[in-house]
Amino acid sequence: MQLKLRASLIVTVIIGLIIPAGVSVLLTLGQREQALRRDLNADHQRMADILAYGMQQPLWNLSQDSGRPLFDSLLSDTRVTSLVVRDKEFGTFLASEHPERRRGKQLTLQRDVFYGGEVIGSVLVQIDTGQLDASIARDRTDFELTLIGQLLLSLALIIALLHARLLVPLRQLIAQSQRLARRELSEPFRWHRNDELGSLGRSLESTREALAALFDEIESKNRELESDIARRSRTEAELQRHREHLEELVRERTGELTVAKERAEVASQAKSTFLASMSHELRTPLNAILGYAQVLKRASNLDAQQRASLDVILQSGDHLLTLINDLLDLAKIEAGKFELAETQVDLPEFLRGIVDVLRMRAEQKRLTFSFEAAHDLPTTVIADDKRLRQVLLNLLGNAVKFTDGGAVRLRVTAGPAEGERVPLHFEVSDTGIGIAPEQFERIFQPFEQVGDPQRRFGGTGLGLSISRQLVRLMGGDIRIESTVGHGSNFRFDIMVRALAKPALQLAGATIGPRPLNELHRPPPVEMERLHRLALAGNMRAIRAYAHELGQQDPGCRAFADRLDAMARQYQSKAILQFVEQCLQCDAG
Repeated sequence: MQLKLRASLIVTVIIGLIIPAGVSVLLTLGQREQALRRDLNADHQRMADILAYGMQQPLWNLSQDSGRPLFDSLLSDTRVTSLVVRDKEFGTFLASEHPERRRGKQLTLQRDVFYGGEVIGSVLVQIDTGQLDASIARDRTDFELTLIGQLLLSLALIIALLHARLLVPLRQLIAQSQRLARRELSEPFRWHRNDELGSLGRSLESTREALAALFDEIESKNRELESDIARRSRTEAELQRHREHLEELVRERTGELTVAKERAEVASQAKSTFLASMSHELRTPLNAILGYAQVLKRASNLDAQQRASLDVILQSGDHLLTLINDLLDLAKIEAGKFELAETQVDLPEFLRGIVDVLRMRAEQKRLTFSFEAAHDLPTTVIADDKRLRQVLLNLLGNAVKFTDGGAVRLRVTAGPAEGERVPLHFEVSDTGIGIAPEQFERIFQPFEQVGDPQRRFGGTGLGLSISRQLVRLMGGDIRIESTVGHGSNFRFDIMVRALAKPALQLAGATIGPRPLNELHRPPPVEMERLHRLALAGNMRAIRAYAHELGQQDPGCRAFADRLDAMARQYQSKAILQFVEQCLQCDAG
């Protein structure tokens, strides 16, 4: 009888464990495999979209160097077996293949690269499913071993528990019952268990005592026992209600927090996606508007009112383009998706390009613009030149805008080197209207502007906020000193990696842009061709012309480099003014 009971209990428990465990394993494995495949497909599509979006400017400008960091970053993923970037006109732009990574099925995605609403090339991303297949196989093996181990452990525990907690006490109870049947009441029942079988043993002992004429005492103990059980039941029920209430409160609060988090994430993602899409859609027609407005302004049959109207169009277009770019940068910074793209920078030529742009603005307002560079500045550094240029142009542009008379100065020095890393100190000072001390922090808030309301026109209130964020990403911060009516001084420090020592040791030297009459320029026919490109605002054609000029005529290298630097920053107005000044010098 004991063997039959034990066998039936063991078989029942094993079946009860195998069925739900097997179903759970199958469902878990299926869901795991589907999730892994969805993640792989999502990563594949995201890689193709990122590569297609990131290659717009490199393909348009035919600059492999600007596209190489993103290309190498995607290629560092060991699942990628092949990456190909093709230009619509010139064929393969960037390509790399890793056949040694192919261990499974190859998945291929191709995306077109658009610029200005037109297809300028395509990208192809091929990834391998070997890692996915290996992960699925490992999951299956782990689940199978886990299931077998759980079953064996559960079976051992169940057999030991049945034997210790059920079969042995049952045999003892049967023996005691047989003693009662034989009326052997001289020896008391010795029972030391507090579970259900223990209650049964105590009941047998109570029966023995009842047979010995102690029924009243047995009834009293039974009533006490029932009262204690009822009291414990009420206490346990009360505790259970409190526990359920607390669990319900925790679930409600967790749900509220989850919903709030999801709403915030959805809102942030929607804002970033909207700003990125709108900036791309707005900049394309805006560039056409600015280009054609510049072409129309060159017409000789325009009267004063028409020229004034075209000036309004150009000023409004520039303002709108600046606002779009600032909003996009601010959205990326707030979303935590903004990353610096460090490249090798020719520091003297980089600073010369900054000076070229700002000197023209200062001369238009009849201001004195000076640039001072320390003698120990490194010649080549590793830095994000685009973002550093954005910060300097913003600070210098504000200095020119808020200065009516006097001077604007840019000063660059280097601190003591720490191995290959060198601190660069930038200082922008002016003799403008100044800023009150209580407004020092306010001017760095988004969309905040201070000073004369007339001077706020044309600004977005984002420049200083974005500049401070960019400098902080570079490891520094912007500091300000200013006195109302006497001017302002903005300073910031960044750490860069120096690749070359200074070529010249000119203590206290003041470096400025090379005068036009010292630049070796192309022949008049080529200058007329360049003038037509500047009027059309074709930055890509201007960069190609500068590259060709620098290779064909080494004497024009400085002229070509200055032209290429302005074209990279889409300074169409500055390029047109630069070319016209060169034409005037040739004519004079």
